[in-house]
Amino acid sequence: MSVAPIRIMAEVMGRPGFVITDDPHQKQQRMVEALQADPQRSETMLLEVFGPEFLADIKQLLAATRSGELKGGHGPVGAELETSIQRLRQHLCERYSMDQLFAQWCVENWALAMILGALHSEDVDPTHFAEQEIIFERAGLSEEARHEIRAGRNLHDHLLEQCRKGNNALVALLLKRGAALESRAEDGSTPLLRAINSHHVETVELLLNWGAAVRAQDRTGCCALLLAAAGGYVGIVNALLDKGAEVNGQSKEGRTALMATAFCGHEEVMRVLLARRADVNLQTRVGETALMFAALSGHVHLVRLLIEHGAEVNTVTRTGWTALLSACISGHLAVVEVLLAKWADTTVQNEDGDSALNLAVSNGRLEVVLALLAAGVGVNVPDRHGMTPLMNAAQRGQVAIVQCLLQHHALLDVQNHRGATALLLATEYCQKDVVVALLEQGADVYITDRDGTSVLMAAINTGHRDIVALLRQYSSSHPPDSVALR
Repeated sequence: MSVAPIRIMAEVMGRPGFVITDDPHQKQQRMVEALQADPQRSETMLLEVFGPEFLADIKQLLAATRSGELKGGHGPVGAELETSIQRLRQHLCERYSMDQLFAQWCVENWALAMILGALHSEDVDPTHFAEQEIIFERAGLSEEARHEIRAGRNLHDHLLEQCRKGNNALVALLLKRGAALESRAEDGSTPLLRAINSHHVETVELLLNWGAAVRAQDRTGCCALLLAAAGGYVGIVNALLDKGAEVNGQSKEGRTALMATAFCGHEEVMRVLLARRADVNLQTRVGETALMFAALSGHVHLVRLLIEHGAEVNTVTRTGWTALLSACISGHLAVVEVLLAKWADTTVQNEDGDSALNLAVSNGRLEVVLALLAAGVGVNVPDRHGMTPLMNAAQRGQVAIVQCLLQHHALLDVQNHRGATALLLATEYCQKDVVVALLEQGADVYITDRDGTSVLMAAINTGHRDIVALLRQYSSSHPPDSVALR
C-alpha cells in the first residue's frame, strides 16, 4: 500500500477498541466500526485510504460503463459491468497490495455504488457513497438490501419500509436515488401514510418537504389527515393542513378526520380541526356524524365540544341511529345525560325497532335505564320482534333492571311476536332469580306461546329442576281460575 493509506489505516487502528488483525473478515468488521465511530472523519479517510490513483481508476471504469447496455439502466449486473468490477478488484490488489477478499469487500461496498451511481450523474462525489455506507450500517440493512439500493433496484419497496421504520437518513437517500415519492404498497398506502401510521413525525416532515401528496388515499379511502387525527398526532395534523390537506376530506365510507378524532378521543386534535373549520355535521354515506362517534366511544368532553360548535343532536342515520342510541348501546351514562339535557329525541327507534331504553337494557347499565326513565321514555315500547325492555332484561337475567322496569309500570304479561312473555323467556334462559321476581309480581304462568308451550313445559325442556319445582309450587297455589279472576 502507498504511504498515505498506511498512515490513515494506522490512525484508525489506533482508536480505542480497535484490534489489529490479519483476518480479512475482521478487517471488514473493524472498518465498519471505524466508519460508525467518526462519520465526518470517515468520509475523508475513505478518500485518503484509496488515494487519487484509485479515484482515477474509478473514473476510467465509469467512462467504460456509460456506454452500451448499462447506460441509464437498472436490473441485474451485466457481463460488461462484471468485467469492470473484476478489473477494479484486480487494481486494488496489485496497486495497494490488498488481499482478494478485502478488495472484493471494498468493491462491493463503495466501488459498485460509484459505478451504478454514475449512470445517472456525470459528476460523482465519492464522499456521498461513503455517507451512504454509514447510513446502511446505522439502519441495519441486510446485504441483499444494500446491494439492491446500490444497484437502484426495488427502491420503492425500500422507501415504504424505511418510512414505516422512521429511518430518516435512509429515506432521504432513497429519495435522492430516485425512489418514487408516491409509490404504493399492496394496501394502497404511500410512504407518507406509512410514516403517519407509525407516528414518525420527522419522517412525515421530510416527505412533506419533498412534496408528498397530502390528499392521497389508500385502498380503503383513508387519507393522511384522517390517519393522523385517529392517532392523535397534533404536530402531523397541523403540518398536513399547512401543506393543503382538506380538513373535510372524506374516505370512501365518508368518514372525516373530525369523525376519527371524535371516535378515538383526541381533544387537542379536535380543537385544531374545529379551528380550521371542520364541518361538525358532515355525514358518512350511511349518515353517521362526528357526534355519534364521540357518543359511541363515551368521550363526553368531545360530545360537549361538538355541541358547542353546532353539532346537531338529533341527526338520524339511514339505519335509524342517533347519538343518543349510540350512547345507550355503549352504556355511557355521562354522554346520555348530556344529550338528554340538550333535548335528544327519546322516541327514535333504529331499523330493528330498538329504542334508547331497549338498547340500554341490552347493555345492562341500570344507571342509564334510570336516567332514561326519568326523562320519560316509553317503558313498554317493543322492537320489531315485539320484544319489550322487560323481556330483554328478563332473558338476560338482569334482576335489578327487571324490578326497576316493573316499578315504572312495565307490562308483565305482554307477548312478543312468537307469543312469549317475559316469564317464559326468563324460564327458557334459566334465569331463576328473574322468574322469582316476576312471580312475586303476579306473572301469569298459564300463558302459552304460538306453539302451545307453557312456562312449565319450557322449564321441563331446559332441565332446570329448581325452576320446575318453583313453577309447580306456584301453580298449585295459583290455579287458572284465580289467575283469571285477577
